[in-house]
Amino acid sequence: MRKLGIIIILVICSCETEFYPYDASVKPIPIVFGMIDTNDSIHSIRLTKTFSGTENAYKLAKDTLNLLYDSVRMIIECLDGNLKVIDSLIFHKTYFIPPSSGIFNTGKGWYYVSTDKFPSADSFVLFRLKVWIYDSGDTIVSRNIYTYSTSDRTQILSPSKISQYISVYNESVTTIAYRGHDICGIKLRLHYFEIRNDTKTDKSIEEFWLDTNGSGAFRLTPARLFMFIRNTIPENPDVDFRIFSGLDIFSYAAPKAFVIYNQLFNTDRSFYSDITFFETPYSDITNGYGLFYEYTKDSIISLKFDEKTLDSLASGQYTKKLKFVSYQ
Repeated sequence: MRKLGIIIILVICSCETEFYPYDASVKPIPIVFGMIDTNDSIHSIRLTKTFSGTENAYKLAKDTLNLLYDSVRMIIECLDGNLKVIDSLIFHKTYFIPPSSGIFNTGKGWYYVSTDKFPSADSFVLFRLKVWIYDSGDTIVSRNIYTYSTSDRTQILSPSKISQYISVYNESVTTIAYRGHDICGIKLRLHYFEIRNDTKTDKSIEEFWLDTNGSGAFRLTPARLFMFIRNTIPENPDVDFRIFSGLDIFSYAAPKAFVIYNQLFNTDRSFYSDITFFETPYSDITNGYGLFYEYTKDSIISLKFDEKTLDSLASGQYTKKLKFVSYQ
């Protein structure tokens, strides 16, 4: 009876409510995504636009005319304490072929890249994004972003840069210690090979954890490591065996952006309760939508597992079916 009641409610609602998402008079709105580390040698920014139409949204998104602007000038301005522009980074359109597995744009796409360097850290305190979109006549600009001082940048303290091995059974080397702002993120990236019919294929998996408590420590317990591997790598009877290759550890600090991340993706989803379809929370772009912030990062790469950890990966109850071998 309960199932019948649900069906009746759905039928009544579907008969009484019609949704018309397409309005030909609505002008597309620019959307920006840019996370900038001033220490990087290459900077990239994504610029797209809203779109609407009478066809399926996936099909519309495959047309670059709907999704991307064609004629754009984009720069980052560096400002001193008096808001005087002392230098600029120039961005250029860079083409790429989206992966064939994607459901959106499958043709040639583009984003904007600059290889210009930021000036010395003691010569500017702010920077901002400015974009002139000649297709539509729009000009968009970000709010001024404060740069990080050297002491504010995140840094992985343990394992050290000279570490070669990591073990989940030795607390002194399994605690990833870092510094930075109160809100930091840790990402693990595990590399491995899959062997199938004498053919070796490079593979990798990764997962991100957000530390909102400012603990400065991430403990790589056996349960956390092996469940991360077990839940991410699928069992595959066609794979002969797998070989662990290396573990990379990344630390990120982007306090304001991570606050937004935490609110957008919190587990109880309460963040969405007061947001309508056409509202974009925390946009810092004038005349558009989007996010443009600075962040800092640090990394320790190509760590090997000690023998005990490797044995557990190959023979432990949670990961044995993944066919890892006990050597690397």
